[in-house]
Amino acid sequence: MLVGYSESEAALAFAGECVRSGAALDVVLSFLVNGNWAIGEHARRQQDAFRAAQRALAEAILHNEPAPRVVGVDGAPAFSQEHLALTFAEAHHSTIRYVPEWDQWLVWDGQRWAKDKTLEVYDRVRRLVRDAARRVEKPSDAYRLCLASTSAAVERLARSDRRLAVPADVWDADGRLLNTPDGIIQLDTGELRPHDPGAHCTKLTRVGPAGKGSSPDRFLRFLSEVTDGDQE
Repeated sequence: MLVGYSESEAALAFAGECVRSGAALDVVLSFLVNGNWAIGEHARRQQDAFRAAQRALAEAILHNEPAPRVVGVDGAPAFSQEHLALTFAEAHHSTIRYVPEWDQWLVWDGQRWAKDKTLEVYDRVRRLVRDAARRVEKPSDAYRLCLASTSAAVERLARSDRRLAVPADVWDADGRLLNTPDGIIQLDTGELRPHDPGAHCTKLTRVGPAGKGSSPDRFLRFLSEVTDGDQE
């Protein structure tokens, strides 16, 4: 057995070297699944899932690029879940926020902070984790990083990052602002200014302001009807 490796890790490491050396994937997978290793016990209990996972791993190893050395962040060891969470926050702090009271991620869409209804943030975490898996040296580390539990842990850790976590009372707090598709209207001055993530707007009107010279005829008729023509 390789020194410092568990039996399962030794099997994965050996398989990775075989693939890099040009061995056929089917042969390597047969070794992993049918070999007399501890990892084979999982194969006998869950053949289909195990074979699919190992094939994906072997193909990832086959296309793996040389792994550069990566240092940790703020004392967190390189490629640890904490390191990945810090890296994720640094990469995405301008476009995502987390609201603890709502248990909700928000994503900046260019006009407002929209609720993440399609798990976009989690997908970004998965992309980060896959990139990290390509950079580690040991196949067993790549396999560990690609587990669903790693992505889930990184996402949970990122929620508390001071660059991402924002309380609920900050959002849509300025009643003088009206966010429209054309920009943000300062209601007390009538000024129209560009969309701004710093305004913390989550709402957006369906239409923008009318152009100069336009008359709200329908609204004026409505006012006339409800006030019985009273101009005061």
